[in-house]
Amino acid sequence: VGFREFFTRSLYTNYQDLYSAYQSGGLPHNIELLLQNFGWLTLTILIIGIIEGWIRNKKLRPFIFGLVIQMVISFYLFVRVQSMGQQHYYILVPSLTVLFALGVFSLTKLSGRDWYKIIVSCLIMILLIGNFSHSFIRQQLPLLKNFNGIYTSNQTYPRVRTDLEQLRLISSYLNELSRNEKPIYVISSSFIFNDDILRKLSMPDNLNPVPSLIGVSHVDKRDGLPKGFLQAEIVVVADPIQYHLNPDDQRVIGELAKPFLHNTGIGKSFLLKKTFTISEGIKINVYEKKEALKESDVLALEEKFQEWYPNLKEKFKFETE
Repeated sequence: VGFREFFTRSLYTNYQDLYSAYQSGGLPHNIELLLQNFGWLTLTILIIGIIEGWIRNKKLRPFIFGLVIQMVISFYLFVRVQSMGQQHYYILVPSLTVLFALGVFSLTKLSGRDWYKIIVSCLIMILLIGNFSHSFIRQQLPLLKNFNGIYTSNQTYPRVRTDLEQLRLISSYLNELSRNEKPIYVISSSFIFNDDILRKLSMPDNLNPVPSLIGVSHVDKRDGLPKGFLQAEIVVVADPIQYHLNPDDQRVIGELAKPFLHNTGIGKSFLLKKTFTISEGIKINVYEKKEALKESDVLALEEKFQEWYPNLKEKFKFETE
């Protein structure tokens, strides 16, 4: 009935366990990450906004209370499951923005003199530009570096890839080898190379540059063994093995890659066709299936995962045709 399956899964699934790979610490640790992400400049002005709305303007109290409660509850419920990544902090941004604006307004009206308001506004603007510069611009103005202690600790500089031509060659070769028919599976999960990079390589001109790519499992408890892996005719493996989390939480990457790199188990059923080299000297090996996978090799891999995760045995079974 309606969204019964969705609600049932939401109520009874242990998401805290499924997403444990993304949990980097307890509540104090996650609060520290929050402080580092927004920085003391933003949070100090936010606190001033809360004080302004709570103490000086009683009419705003319910509104301020609602904003603060929304942030606290959202943050607490989220970090009970996993630590926040940069994108997850957007959950807090709407309330934070309102309180921050209230804080700025409070600071500018401490004095009724116009020159004071102009000076405070300019000072806040300069500090915010410094915060932006600290986060996104590699070469900061020397003066702004003196304020780094109050800025966000997150620095997200534009990514520059010097291996785009190699990535395009990989994409073209995979299409040539698969003829848009043979399923392709990618065993790599780092920010340097993963299946999503191949999918988005030609955006926005081409939204599906490698049509034969199939879904990839990246995180053990969340994804389990990849359902379409046994049907893959072409497998792409990075050497050294590429992770973006603790390898113990990404065995679906490491333990699937090792047989190919060491030519053991399921890897013996594939033939190395070509090797490319991308950024940081990472080798991208392309394998093509030469014979059917042996049932004993598949079962051995399943049993290994089921020993690691005895409570999730159903997740660690390959899907057969």
